[in-house]
Amino acid sequence: MIWFVIVLFALLFAGNYLVARSVLYPPAVFVGVWLASFLALTLSGDLFYPVSAGALLVYLVGALAFSAGGIAAQIYKSSPADIQPLSGRRQARLHFVLDLVLAFVVVGFPYYVTEISKGFDLLDPLYFTLRRQALVELHDSPVPTISLASTLAAVSVFVAMAMHLENDGSLPRQVRAYLAIALALLYGVLTGTKGVIVTLALSLIFITMIRSNRVNLIRMGVVVMLSIAVFGVALLFVNFTYEDPRPFNDTVEFVWQTIRGYWLAGIVAFDSVFKDPTSVTSTQHLNRFFLKLANSLGGEIDIPSSLTEEASVSPVMRGLNTYTIYFTYYKDHGWLGVVLGLAFLGWLLSLLFHAARKGSALPMLFYGMTMTGLVLSVQAEHFWLDLAPYLRAFIFYYSIYSLLSRIEFRFWKIRWESSALPKTRPRL
Repeated sequence: MIWFVIVLFALLFAGNYLVARSVLYPPAVFVGVWLASFLALTLSGDLFYPVSAGALLVYLVGALAFSAGGIAAQIYKSSPADIQPLSGRRQARLHFVLDLVLAFVVVGFPYYVTEISKGFDLLDPLYFTLRRQALVELHDSPVPTISLASTLAAVSVFVAMAMHLENDGSLPRQVRAYLAIALALLYGVLTGTKGVIVTLALSLIFITMIRSNRVNLIRMGVVVMLSIAVFGVALLFVNFTYEDPRPFNDTVEFVWQTIRGYWLAGIVAFDSVFKDPTSVTSTQHLNRFFLKLANSLGGEIDIPSSLTEEASVSPVMRGLNTYTIYFTYYKDHGWLGVVLGLAFLGWLLSLLFHAARKGSALPMLFYGMTMTGLVLSVQAEHFWLDLAPYLRAFIFYYSIYSLLSRIEFRFWKIRWESSALPKTRPRL
């Protein structure tokens, strides 16, 4: 059965490519990710339990609905409009504001380290494990918390993506981009999370590809392999510090098997949800963000932890508690949730793709973020459940690109006016 589904997904991927003539088209990305995952699951042999025909049908219907949403966006998209390049003066102001934000991230790093290490010993071998547990508890708090430390971590990622987009190949801009990316990774890793390694790398890859409107498979492969390697090292420090050391070959095999579990286990785990929706507690509702927002405004709504029970996915691997994007749509809303939820998502992200193709900065940045969510759809829902980062990113990027870059700073005005004056030899 799974080979039949693989053939259907391959045909659907080809059809989505023909619709927009691009593998960067969101339905092509979504279907391609799931196609690659099914192939990897099949090539894993008996490592995972087989997936039932019913669960495979849910995956197929969701892919068809997502593709239909993309076609609707393709039909009703606005006609292409020329994007006027920023003037030299406004481009300089934009870069100046980004430099100020980068300086804020650099200067704030010692404060950040001091704040997140309170109650922890940075030299403790279990630091990353304990810090990760604290982060999970904070993330599942029914009331969202905002602090200077968390703001610094979020801004570090936003400025890294913006600096990457503004990297024109010149040495000054390259240095700024690499520094911003390195700082974003440091901010993320010191919280005990491994996800920033993958999400930032994927976002930067998609931004690069949509900016150039082409896919560089070699560069993408190198970045992905490096990200997997770094993720594997972080995995040992964060999740398995407490285990006894293993020989090098056994360690590599163990890390690869764990990474493969993160990638494919959700596809298998969802099968148990399809067979018996009551077997797993509903913890990832579409309204979760809005309930937490209500609590931040004074509400007292009881919101359960987003973590779920572990499902048995393999005869040799421990269970994992990821159930793919369909856990949010099918578990609580059935087939109607799958069709409407995925169709709406396909329509919205396809509109964003068409806007990004025109060369506007904000759509390109958000394209990178949302395509990362599509790649990780085999693990969980990363749109409605992660709505807060998107809203913070919109405020940040809109403020810089549409507001602050238009402000005529006094000293910038003097500088540009003086540079326009004819150069004369000073009188002796």
